[in-house]
Amino acid sequence: MTQCAIASDRDGRAANRMDPDTKVVHARLMEWAKWARENLHALPPITLLGRMIEYGALGAAQSGTPPVTIPDHIAAVDAAVSRLRPDHKRTIIAYYTEWEAPEQLAKRLGMEYREMRAVLHRARHCLVYLLKI
Repeated sequence: MTQCAIASDRDGRAANRMDPDTKVVHARLMEWAKWARENLHALPPITLLGRMIEYGALGAAQSGTPPVTIPDHIAAVDAAVSRLRPDHKRTIIAYYTEWEAPEQLAKRLGMEYREMRAVLHRARHCLVYLLKI
């Protein structure tokens, strides 16, 4: 009996092929992005990271709205993401905060799909060490 490989169109966000440490980073990034989408929706459409860089932790909220308080575990992920190389940071932020097809995202980022996957892999690997997992 011969076996054949079946092509899969699975979204790369599935964690089945990740090592245990990368799965933890992936889960923390998913939580970080979810928190940002839920808590920063009333603010102008710049990233949490950009807002933190420009205004500081307590100044990230616009005037007239209460200051945004970031839970410690979310702030730790945000700080680690901010320490990544610019291409890694841009790819991580886009991948986790903007839910679009990976191929479309790669094109928008000006990368080939395989290149984007490689950048994500390297960035997550860096985050394992930055988050001390």
